[in-house]
Amino acid sequence: MLAQAAYPITYVPNLPLSYHVGYTILLIAHLLLAITLLGAITHQAVTLLWPARAMAPAAGGPATPSIARAYRSVRVNVYTNAVIVLYLITAAAGAFMYGAYRLSLLPFFYGHGLKLFGGVFELKEHLVVIGLALLPVYWLLWKRVPLTEQVRWRAAVTAILAVFVWYSFLVGHVLNNLKGFGT
Repeated sequence: MLAQAAYPITYVPNLPLSYHVGYTILLIAHLLLAITLLGAITHQAVTLLWPARAMAPAAGGPATPSIARAYRSVRVNVYTNAVIVLYLITAAAGAFMYGAYRLSLLPFFYGHGLKLFGGVFELKEHLVVIGLALLPVYWLLWKRVPLTEQVRWRAAVTAILAVFVWYSFLVGHVLNNLKGFGT
């Protein structure tokens, strides 16, 4: 007969209510930071990879921009510092919550045979760290290299960071919803 585990697979430590409230507030702050980062990096990547073209005037009047053209016609270099700061703060908030996640949610997934979700989260961890390592290159390409040079490298690094942020956001959202908010 196999030995019984010390705790059930859905073990949640008996912690005071203040812990759960604080964790929930931090989780909401992490979510809001992630959404803001997602918007900034997506806006920058779309503008960089799909630039707005000059409009021809409409027949009989001035040219009217579409929402897509207005979305794409921004100065993308002003987003750089905001993306870096948001990435660092969001990653720090996620790292602060990591211990509670590792001790309560991952055993739930593994205990119920949902090993794929544990692996998906492990990949998220790696992508976030690779993104942290890319931030100095990202800053260098946007702040030190003239905008007319290294355009492909700038586009590639920005697109990679955007993919990492989207993946991390979607994985975090789905995994949190599988177990329940704030647990």
